[in-house]
Amino acid sequence: ITNPIYYGADPTGTIDSSTAINKCIQANLGGAITFTPGKYKVDNPIETPYLVSEQVNINFNGSTLFTNEDLDYVIGIGYYNVTNTMPNDDDYTTETCYAILENFVINAPNSEVGILTHQNYWYPRLDNFSIFNTIIGIKLGTSNSETWSSDASITNGLIQCKSYLNT
Repeated sequence: ITNPIYYGADPTGTIDSSTAINKCIQANLGGAITFTPGKYKVDNPIETPYLVSEQVNINFNGSTLFTNEDLDYVIGIGYYNVTNTMPNDDDYTTETCYAILENFVINAPNSEVGILTHQNYWYPRLDNFSIFNTIIGIKLGTSNSETWSSDASITNGLIQCKSYLNT
């Protein structure tokens, strides 16, 4: 288990931690990450891996990811190392939880989406979280076409968007 502060993340929220968090994820593909509790400023999206063999499980340990930037999404599940093939080699019967993100808060008043999954990404698990002030809290898949869905396991989540019409 590793920690983003080892890569330069700042749990005080004074400086942007997005590069350090993404470096931590990329350096620990297939592993687990646990944050030091704190408030992390993210001026760029956080991106988890696409490939099954590279999935990371992230325990944010009650931390808040916040930004005032105009981001398309704060956390992009399945956006690092994207390929044009299905993530589980077309084995659609494998209902495995690929990535686990737990114990976090997102506060992003100028961002479009709190959590966005890639359109061919399946079964992320989101546990014990809150998303505040985005236009859309969670968007499963990036396409409005009839592509494979991006089913998710969501437990104990609170989403409070800018407008109740977009929750």
